[in-house]
Amino acid sequence: MNRLSLGTVIAALALPAPSAGAGAFADLIGPSYHTRNSAHTLNNATAGGAVGYAFSSSFSVRAGGYRNSYYRPTWFIEADELPIALGSLRLGAGVGVATGYRAEFPHPVAPMVGVVAQFDTSRSQCVQLRWLPFTGGGLIEVFNLSLRAAF
Repeated sequence: MNRLSLGTVIAALALPAPSAGAGAFADLIGPSYHTRNSAHTLNNATAGGAVGYAFSSSFSVRAGGYRNSYYRPTWFIEADELPIALGSLRLGAGVGVATGYRAEFPHPVAPMVGVVAQFDTSRSQCVQLRWLPFTGGGLIEVFNLSLRAAF
């Protein structure tokens, strides 16, 4: 009978994620979930898309657009660093800027800062969950789901 030791499990989790590494990719930006109440009826169907480039299995940049929480078009650019690899799960953070929040934020572009969890489903595809915390003003806390495919 084979036994699975705690050491074997820890070693398996510490293996690098099966990532495509460097290369171009496309993201399909999907639904969002807003955790705070707002004076507005919020859009949870924040559909959009992005294209980007992964410089390594942990660092990438992307640019794209989506219909934001306030039903306005938004264009963004951001960089993600996902240094923590636990098997197929990568964890890290993303930073960037986005347009379309002028009524909620006093500048033409708003900051985007959040936590990113990425689950690699194959060497060329993954699912990402982003958490953007409440940053003041009208920029509310939100979770967002997206799908990525390398090409």
